[in-house]
Amino acid sequence: MKKVLAPLPRSFFFKVHGGPYQIAGLPDIIGCYSGRFVAIEVKRPGNTPTKLQLAIMKKLADAGATVGVAYSVEEAQAIIDRVGVQAL
Repeated sequence: MKKVLAPLPRSFFFKVHGGPYQIAGLPDIIGCYSGRFVAIEVKRPGNTPTKLQLAIMKKLADAGATVGVAYSVEEAQAIIDRVGVQAL
């Protein structure tokens, strides 16, 4: 994922590491791209987000964030590419 996120202009992304002081269910990658909030849940092929992760992603999307689940680098790029097509 670093290969996709690091070179993007006007962006800041970080990896969320779960822990006792972290909100449960947050997507793995959180960031801002061109002034838009982006959240990406990264999964290995065959795995799916938990009900809690889906609920958190829905709340983020309802608040205007660009969110998605990525099973590959290409899918992560596609989620980021959606930032440009969503209405502000």
